[in-house]
Amino acid sequence: MKNLLVLCAILLTFLTSCDISSKDKMEFYDGTKSTDLSKENILTVPLLSNEHDIKDTFGEPEHMTSITNPKSKYLQYEEVEFGLKDGKTFRYYFKGGYQTEKGINIGKTKEEVIEAYGKSYYERNETGSRVIGYFDKRNKINMEFTIDEDEVVGVIVEKIGK
Repeated sequence: MKNLLVLCAILLTFLTSCDISSKDKMEFYDGTKSTDLSKENILTVPLLSNEHDIKDTFGEPEHMTSITNPKSKYLQYEEVEFGLKDGKTFRYYFKGGYQTEKGINIGKTKEEVIEAYGKSYYERNETGSRVIGYFDKRNKINMEFTIDEDEVVGVIVEKIGK
């Protein structure tokens, strides 16, 4: 009986800590039309740039984190973070001070994002935040906008493996 109570307590803790409404972005891949994201960059640093290119543009990072599994490195600046695998940028995230190729920055509305990037987007929840996203299937790029109270609070652009 005691083991059953412990198991129930563990299961309850696990279930309450999970956001069952969250879906992985790739679940939306097949049902979302492609949007050209090939010109996306941050201060002329596009995806697949190397660490040297990033440092030439942004200087030395405020913080650098290396992860062993999967082997990757993250260069963190005040308002932007770059993720590198095999020496190439596979993603970047910004929360202020920068804008997308189509002029979307922090504080823009969901409607302004849709006006700039089109209606071929998906919506999902990620740990309590609303996210709208786009896929560039030709160039294997995904871009997501985190929305809080109808305003963009973060943008992530990354290579996808599909």
